[in-house]
Amino acid sequence: MTSWHDRLKNAGSTPSGTARSGSSSANTDARKIHQEARKFCEHVQRTLNTSVCDNVKISAMASPRRRNEVIVGRGLSRTGLAGEPFPLRVGVGSPVRAWMELSFRFCYDPEGEYLTVLSSFIAIYGDPDGKFCLCHFDYERDKADGYPEAHIQVYGDSPVLRMWGGDLLERGLQRLHFPAGHRRFRWCLEDVVEFLVIEGIVPGKPGWQRAIEPGRSRFHEMQLKAAIRRDMTTAIGYLEEEGYQVIRSDDRVHLPRQRRP
Repeated sequence: MTSWHDRLKNAGSTPSGTARSGSSSANTDARKIHQEARKFCEHVQRTLNTSVCDNVKISAMASPRRRNEVIVGRGLSRTGLAGEPFPLRVGVGSPVRAWMELSFRFCYDPEGEYLTVLSSFIAIYGDPDGKFCLCHFDYERDKADGYPEAHIQVYGDSPVLRMWGGDLLERGLQRLHFPAGHRRFRWCLEDVVEFLVIEGIVPGKPGWQRAIEPGRSRFHEMQLKAAIRRDMTTAIGYLEEEGYQVIRSDDRVHLPRQRRP
């Protein structure tokens, strides 16, 4: 099975709807996607440093094979795009030491208008080298091996797998892909932060809940808009059921503020 690091290094084919390297539109796309990626870097860095980290630095790096793709993570370089684990906060007197690794890979959607996540990965480790993994959260758009695009993999021993035996036991618990929502309604960074704090793995900074909610709400809003763009019929039908009149004019949809009684 191909590892996450190998998939990141070997980055798939050129996404549809994006300009190829060498064209003037490709140069524009590259600048545009770098600007958006830097904004996302700032968001990730701010979210982590106001909740479960101290002074972690997140950066963006263009894919060396496709200029219309950008990878976001920590410790990235032109020769190494896999990223590095970074330490999470430690509670006073706690024996728990945890590290996080994350990577996000972006391009533009087929229409060239909206930033699209091609893949995302967040792992929680018990050591700085990433040899001992608790779990990792994955998303891989158009995943080709039949597993769910958004999933969680957990490391450990399972009495149930020992009881079942066979191929499942041989593969191990860490090879099971637990579904984690549709691509439009999957996990986000803020969910992982909340998991770490609520489960007592990492002590959250004062106000950590207030710090993560704006980002999560913004993510949910963007995903809802994406779902609506792909299924306008259902969205308009529901609004009409609720008493709204939807009028399309000049290629835009206007929703009157008034509702029928």
